[in-house]
Amino acid sequence: MKKTQKNIHLEVVRGIAAFLVVLGHLIIKTPEIAHRKNHLTNLVGNWATESVLIFFVLSGIVIHSSVEAKHKSSKNFLLDRIVRINPILFVAVMISVVLEIYLFNGMPSVKMIIGNLIPISTMQGYMVDVFWNSNPVIWSLSFEMFFYFAFAIFVIKRNKISNGNILIWFILGIFSTFFYFNPISKNVIVNYIILMLAYSPVWIIGFYIWGYRNKFNTNFIIAMISLCCLPIVSRAHFTDNYYDPIRNILFALCSIPFFLFLIQDRKERKAFGFVEKYLSVFLISTTYLVSSLFIYNDSSYPLFSRILYILLPTSIIFIVLFKRLIQRFYSFFILKPFKYIGSLSYSIYLIHNPILVILATFTTAPLMIKIPLFLIVTYSASYFLEKKYQPIFNGLLLKRKAIKN
Repeated sequence: MKKTQKNIHLEVVRGIAAFLVVLGHLIIKTPEIAHRKNHLTNLVGNWATESVLIFFVLSGIVIHSSVEAKHKSSKNFLLDRIVRINPILFVAVMISVVLEIYLFNGMPSVKMIIGNLIPISTMQGYMVDVFWNSNPVIWSLSFEMFFYFAFAIFVIKRNKISNGNILIWFILGIFSTFFYFNPISKNVIVNYIILMLAYSPVWIIGFYIWGYRNKFNTNFIIAMISLCCLPIVSRAHFTDNYYDPIRNILFALCSIPFFLFLIQDRKERKAFGFVEKYLSVFLISTTYLVSSLFIYNDSSYPLFSRILYILLPTSIIFIVLFKRLIQRFYSFFILKPFKYIGSLSYSIYLIHNPILVILATFTTAPLMIKIPLFLIVTYSASYFLEKKYQPIFNGLLLKRKAIKN
């Protein structure tokens, strides 16, 4: 897919999300930092949760844009995705197996190894557990692969997208949230499918964002308010279940104005009716009010934290006042480095956790040395995987397509 200006901004967001995942795990898994936890480090450490949801929404956007640009059969789409996902995942799983054996004195079962390679591992462990000690982030790949298979099998029809089928998939996902909280079976396969469906609306919302990118009104201020509301939605406890699909869906809905602003083509936008003009405002207002109500009544958060979350959107005043300065800061200090991190984000996401575990076990160096060492090793490994290792498989895929044609 050709890198347009709007694709570049999505790459930056991907890079920032990957950075926040790494930062969150660095805070949690580095003893020197973890032992000195406070409200600020807890807040930053929890941003890893939002980042994974951002990855899901981004995935829906990018897949729709790529399929729209070049129609593919179900088979070719799946083959492309498997070649992109599995080679680096294989390396991450093999490293995790070694760590589980030699650092945590536990030999993973063959079922667990295969389940993480496919992947079908989840935090809930319906089919198999993730590598909790060495690399739990693999859980999100199970959802990604499910999204790809469901999209290829159910949505791609005769090399075109079936809008009716993706709507059916979305509705099934909404209804599945009820069965997720009220299981109808003890069968692990049934519960696994319900879990996958319950998370599907997050990905499908990203898919719809691309499809309707020039049909709804948004602007810089609305986009920034949307961004400021995301932590509020993510931290709201709508149920007692930590892995709450309802919260994830609301998070994705609240992110719509932000992503629309990033990818909209101002020249292609049509005249808006009343609904199209104020839909973004309605989405933000509704999700903010509902989330704020739950946070305010949640005694598990200190009162100061609750107030801080609820007042977070007021930072838009600062953003508006210093808009030019923020835009320049973004252009000079954020755009290029995080765009590059975005290009390595998949490898960074999968490899950083095992590296953290290894350094925490074998390195007694001071924190000021350990962190740069972690960053250097993570970057070097990610660069090798993305720029040297992955292209081998990309080349094999291209040769296969050339021979077939």
